[in-house]
Amino acid sequence: MSGEPRYYEIEELRRAGSRKLWAAIGVLALTTLALAFVTLALAIKPAAVIAFDATGRPIVFTDTYTPAQETTKVRVEWFLKYFLTKYLAIDSTRLDEDLATALNLMTPDLRAIVMTEGKEVERRKKYQGGNVRSSLQGLELRIGEFDPKGSEPIYAYGWGRNVFEPIFGEVSDADKAQRFVFVKVMLERYPVTVTTPHGLLARYAEWLSFETEQQLEVQLLKLQREAKAQ
Repeated sequence: MSGEPRYYEIEELRRAGSRKLWAAIGVLALTTLALAFVTLALAIKPAAVIAFDATGRPIVFTDTYTPAQETTKVRVEWFLKYFLTKYLAIDSTRLDEDLATALNLMTPDLRAIVMTEGKEVERRKKYQGGNVRSSLQGLELRIGEFDPKGSEPIYAYGWGRNVFEPIFGEVSDADKAQRFVFVKVMLERYPVTVTTPHGLLARYAEWLSFETEQQLEVQLLKLQREAKAQ
């Protein structure tokens, strides 16, 4: 009988095994909770958005939250250049498309004013069936100070050259013509959505065209004097 295990030894082995089992269950429970927290964090974090540029190169946007909450100066400058290109520049092969794009970059009020006045429609009619395209060159923009997280309008003005040249055929310097332009724009901030992906729309836009650079400089001097008088 002395070779047989005693009762308390068997009981101790059973308790040790039970403790190990509960320890294993505890580790598994903690692991499960950790995985649940990781899964929840990944679900809350906005998923990366993948877009493709004109050449097919993938562009990954890992932060899709900040752009909807902050308006950076880089975004404002890009929007202004894009809007002014569609609004001021001319391409006789896509007159209606560019005007439609420009109108979609305006607030409903400004859109209604532009269409009611009809000046832009009449200006573009002059180039229908033509062989001409213009581009904004040397565009200088001045953007007023604004709170990136605010909601107040953003003011800007700029100047440059609207250079016209033939679309088809060989182009020489003699074929090119240019007008000097001055622009004033007020932008309204909007939520970033499918219909307003830039988070900006033009609420006011005025532009002047000059034949000579001297006339443009006179306009800029007037603007400086007005700013000093305020």
